[in-house]
Amino acid sequence: MPARRSVAVIVETSGSYGREILGGIARYLRTHARNWSLFVDERELSAEAPAWLSRWRGDGIICRPMTPALAELFGRRGIPAIDLNDQHEGLGLPHIWSDMRAIGRRAAEHLLERGFRNLAFCGFRDELWSELRRQGFTEAVERPGSRCEAYASP
Repeated sequence: MPARRSVAVIVETSGSYGREILGGIARYLRTHARNWSLFVDERELSAEAPAWLSRWRGDGIICRPMTPALAELFGRRGIPAIDLNDQHEGLGLPHIWSDMRAIGRRAAEHLLERGFRNLAFCGFRDELWSELRRQGFTEAVERPGSRCEAYASP
């Protein structure tokens, strides 16, 4: 039997997204990786990564509060890490994100299919996921006979 792997899972458990991630990991373990030992750190979405994570000596990390500094640290230490955060692009890590442009595009297509032609996107300033959704939304709307405005809330 292969050696047991220690994997840290750092996701928020206060929301459905984080709980769904944990559920997906649990399903994977039941069918594929019975030799994992998980350490799950319960968190809120806005909580920073725990201080102990920079000293983690395990075999891997699945992390939602990923930052460029953590990505660099894990890379230097050779610890495999998966980025679940939608705040930074280009961290050089495998990442699992929703296709934010497609979400925005589908929202616009839904409204256009129902005959709406003057649309607006309301998003959040300085949030990458919101900017990507806005891009998809406005790209889908910007065609002859349609108009789109955008608002970014602080």
